[in-house]
Amino acid sequence: MGTLTGKKVLIVGAGFGGLSAAAHLVSRGAKVEVLEQAPFPGGKAASHEVAGFRFDTGPTLLTMPEVTRELFSILGEEARCPEFQRLDLGCRYLFANGKELTVYDDLERTRKEIENVDPGDAGKFQAFLAATKEIWEAAGEPYLEAPFESYVTFGKRVLSRGLKATRLGVSLGTLDTFTKSQFASEEMQMLVNRFATYAGGSPFRSSAAYAMIAHLELTRGAFYPVGGMHMLACALRDALKNQGVRFRFDARVESLDVSRTKLTGIQVSGGTESADAYVFNVDPCSPPLAGILKVARPEPSLSGFVLSLGVKGDVPKGALHTILFPKNYEDEFRAIFDAKEVPADPTVYVSVPTLMEPARAPEGHHTIFVLVNAPARTDADYWERETPKVEARILEILEKRWCPDLKSRIVERRVRTPMDLERTGAQFGAIYGGAPHGITAPFERPLQRTSISGLYLVGGATHPGGGVPMVMLGGKHAASLVEADLKRGKPPGWAQWLT
Repeated sequence: MGTLTGKKVLIVGAGFGGLSAAAHLVSRGAKVEVLEQAPFPGGKAASHEVAGFRFDTGPTLLTMPEVTRELFSILGEEARCPEFQRLDLGCRYLFANGKELTVYDDLERTRKEIENVDPGDAGKFQAFLAATKEIWEAAGEPYLEAPFESYVTFGKRVLSRGLKATRLGVSLGTLDTFTKSQFASEEMQMLVNRFATYAGGSPFRSSAAYAMIAHLELTRGAFYPVGGMHMLACALRDALKNQGVRFRFDARVESLDVSRTKLTGIQVSGGTESADAYVFNVDPCSPPLAGILKVARPEPSLSGFVLSLGVKGDVPKGALHTILFPKNYEDEFRAIFDAKEVPADPTVYVSVPTLMEPARAPEGHHTIFVLVNAPARTDADYWERETPKVEARILEILEKRWCPDLKSRIVERRVRTPMDLERTGAQFGAIYGGAPHGITAPFERPLQRTSISGLYLVGGATHPGGGVPMVMLGGKHAASLVEADLKRGKPPGWAQWLT
């Protein structure tokens, strides 16, 4: 018998954070029901099909696959877990000066690629890998291995790694400062600085702790889930349903019933639902939580402008992922965070899933996912005016630097702006909630346990942050807090002071 047998938990939102929380809670014996406003699971990891093309519209890359496998394992549903293909060829980087670099799973092969960009930096590659591993062990592991409940408990986890880890943790500056200490060339600096965007921030204002992402991706591998990210969400849904979790799609939560500081029920399509605990996989600053929680809205993170293209004929073979960097990387973040504008010369990210799975498009065609960083703003007038310009700018860059005659071969296209992202529950279209700017920003995210008894948070806008494995770990942490509080009968006394 599980530790939560007889307890009912309602989960609002079927993104990866909510699905993870559901898996950990039902494995403990809880009766779990998931409410989702969309007709499908996955949150931002959505998908649509048109004319034989299947487009995913959210994340395209998976790291730390063991976090995902654990969900299927604790459910006893390992057979439903998709295959995760480790990418031999991770990413191709194209620079505005004509140089290029391909990152491979083989680190020696990657070092030789760096020689073509800057021979001196190639000699620094091993030291860089060692430095990012140290950051992972000193900051990343203690940050992710348990819920953040206070600086004291986090500090104890860091101290358990030794005084060297503690000194490193308190000495971290910005990612850009760290990057410049590691590499001399602008090309390698851009490549490493890009990892701040995985958390939705500018590398010139985000912590060097995000260099740990380089450690995870370069040394522990980048993976492609066969079928895509949306199919991964569907596989989790099916595994959960098989273990008794009930799903209600097209179910929008209208309001919350709060008695003093305790959540007693939620209003769903005119009806009242009640449970022993409630886990919300939504932006804590968006309805229906806005006004209930005392959560200060920080500067919004990056949003995104997405082109989904169906193309006839061939595209450049090789890398599943390609990055086309601008001439001036810092200008891009000034435009987004200071001017609140789409950059005139943006970084362009391209993913071609049909290089892995040709069946995702009609024979002789490809599906292409294109993303540029965008400001988190959802004023309709701005996007009505800017969307045609941004689309034309992106296609011009792709034709000039990646795939000649691309525009003439496009047979299907769809545009998604921050306004579309906001409809998924991301306030202002900010993909990661608040921007991770400032050295302490990772600890200032809303926590899983809130100031309202019985109400818990998961998702990219809350601790520990965005990215598929991160939100899944957040779901695991939330489940552990639900378990502890329900066994105790109430949250710890200090929880009432959380904001």
